[in-house]
Amino acid sequence: MNPLLYTGVMKTVKTLFFASAKQSVGLTESVISLEKDNYLGRELLDLIIQQFRELEELRPSLTLAVNEEYISLDDTLHAETIFEVAVIPPLSGG
Repeated sequence: MNPLLYTGVMKTVKTLFFASAKQSVGLTESVISLEKDNYLGRELLDLIIQQFRELEELRPSLTLAVNEEYISLDDTLHAETIFEVAVIPPLSGG
């Protein structure tokens, strides 16, 4: 499946869920629809949580990666360059 699909002016983007985010939504991947040209990282997170409300309680600890690179919630992202978004909760390990 091509992660970049155009449907009119809307773009759908592959969205991946890891660890507790995956457990909360019950999926390893899905898609989100981007309807604007630019997004702040926090707007992208808001969009994901609107679609997957189960993530709301994890919001304070979630991190996003776009195209396999971590982003800040203050980063400005251009929709045309977003191909994949990963939703990553805090990772623990030892």
